[in-house]
Amino acid sequence: MKHAAPLLVRVLLVAALADAGCAARAWRNTDASRNTLAAFNHDQYACREASRYRSAQRRWGEDRLSPATVVDEDAAAECLASKGWRRSP
Repeated sequence: MKHAAPLLVRVLLVAALADAGCAARAWRNTDASRNTLAAFNHDQYACREASRYRSAQRRWGEDRLSPATVVDEDAAAECLASKGWRRSP
């Protein structure tokens, strides 16, 4: 029984590595040269910044001089689609 623990650790390690390698990405770009995580992060940041607006509803304790901003997720998704990003099936 003294070999059971290292065997279990090895099995769990192999399962974790297999799961990490087989995980599907949520977004894919139609342009294969831009289908990288760095390109997605850049485009997502740019789209979320472009679709950000100031909320008309003030929250309790919020500073009047720097009101909260909200991201319009639908507009951000449309922006990503215009840059060639599609959700993976």
